[in-house]
Amino acid sequence: MSGASFTGALLSGADFRYSKLIQARFDTCDLSSGRLQGADLSHSSAQGALLANAILIRSAIIGATFAAANLSGVVALESNWSGSNLDAANFRSAELARAVFAGASLAGASCFYADVSYADLTSALASGADFERASLFGARFERTGASDASFEYADLRSAVFIRCNFERASFSGASLSGARAFNCNFKNANFYWAETEGFEHQNCDFSGATFSQPVKVEYRPRGVEAPCIKVVPLYRSAITEEPHREIIDAAFAGSAGQSGT
Repeated sequence: MSGASFTGALLSGADFRYSKLIQARFDTCDLSSGRLQGADLSHSSAQGALLANAILIRSAIIGATFAAANLSGVVALESNWSGSNLDAANFRSAELARAVFAGASLAGASCFYADVSYADLTSALASGADFERASLFGARFERTGASDASFEYADLRSAVFIRCNFERASFSGASLSGARAFNCNFKNANFYWAETEGFEHQNCDFSGATFSQPVKVEYRPRGVEAPCIKVVPLYRSAITEEPHREIIDAAFAGSAGQSGT
């Protein structure tokens, strides 16, 4: 089915498992809840398409165009989006753990409350992207451009940042415990309320960045202690290894000998 055109088609729930859909066209079509695990969608086009809740586990979506596509709730563990145009795409609440976005364009994309843990965002362009409350635990950012992006209340624990541009980005309320940054630009970034204890950084530019000041109690009655406030994370929890493996095994159960055309 490589090169096929499904533009505007109603394909909700369609089964394209393991199919070769290289250079196929799905622009503005309805592929919601479609089964595309193991499919090769390289250099395909799905601009403005509806793929909500579709399964894209271990799919190859290299050099494709999914600009402004609705990918909310997709299950795309270990998928490969390298070099794809994902500008203004909606990945709200998507499962993208261990996905690869190397060289992809995510300008203005929304990954609100998505699980992007251990993802590779090397050389990705994510200016103005929204990662609010997302899990980016253990994610790798290298030469990533994310100026004006929002990581508010996101889980960035154990993430690695190398030669990235986060100018004017907002990390308000984000957790950066165990994260490491090297030679990054954080000029005029917002770290208000961010958890930065254990955040290691070397040769980074924080000029103009804002940070919370420790709360100081000016007055309290004698013998009265300040209330202990328990911080409750607002970010999505990253998927753990066992359910990650179980979801993949279930997606490919009975796939031996199957192949797309």
